[in-house]
Amino acid sequence: MVDRVRYNFTGDVVVITGGARGQGLSHALAFAETGAKVAVLDIGQDLSEIPYGLSGTADIAEAQRRLKEISYDALALSCDVRDEESVKNAFAEIRSRFGEVTILVNNAGVTTLAPVRDMPLERWNQVVDVCLTGAFLCSREVIPGMEANHRGVIVNIVSGAATVGMPDQAHYTAAKHGLLGLTRSLALELGPHAVRVNAISPTVVDSPLSAALGELYPDSLESLGTLYGTFHPLSGCTTLDVSDVTAAVCWLASDEARYVTGTLLPVDAGFGCK
Repeated sequence: MVDRVRYNFTGDVVVITGGARGQGLSHALAFAETGAKVAVLDIGQDLSEIPYGLSGTADIAEAQRRLKEISYDALALSCDVRDEESVKNAFAEIRSRFGEVTILVNNAGVTTLAPVRDMPLERWNQVVDVCLTGAFLCSREVIPGMEANHRGVIVNIVSGAATVGMPDQAHYTAAKHGLLGLTRSLALELGPHAVRVNAISPTVVDSPLSAALGELYPDSLESLGTLYGTFHPLSGCTTLDVSDVTAAVCWLASDEARYVTGTLLPVDAGFGCK
């Protein structure tokens, strides 16, 4: 967990998408531990073109249970971030319970591996909509309150795919490049209102997503490793723990980073050096 002595998010209202398990749940628990009111959003169902299980209703209920063990001010909701009405309804409930959102972590993401020539349009749409359109819709919901209060932070979780091409992941790569562009544009739009917007690019994280990809596409992942050589020039790193990303999220959300905006923070053991 992130050190509560170092960070105090008491008074903040934090929303984390894709928050029912993996990285997102790690972020949510850390913010709850450090005093914030926390709401996590997750889809609660599978998608037709994503060949592994997403967070279900049981995961959402378990996330709420774990958060409630830490803080009374915690909420876990089913929300499809691709859907405008679903997003609007979720944020309306959050505002009615906790007030205006002060920290948003756009963490929801999915991917598959397939070359463009074999990629159905619906698969492209599902990946791009979760990774990029969802971040747009959720950011749009929190901006009015952040601007009015002259206070707010948005953290977007991108990946190495935000800065390099990834074969067999054109949909994911395009979405993450787009999310980095959205980060920089929002930083310019919201800077005059004292709202900061940044992105984090983790390398492979020990999470349900990476485990599913490893089982489904071992040959493709091996080819990626050959293409990029050593993924991690920093000795001792094979994959990140979710807490490594959580630490970066909390730092960017904190006053320690009060003059950091519009930037990409790599947490990648040197992958970005390639």
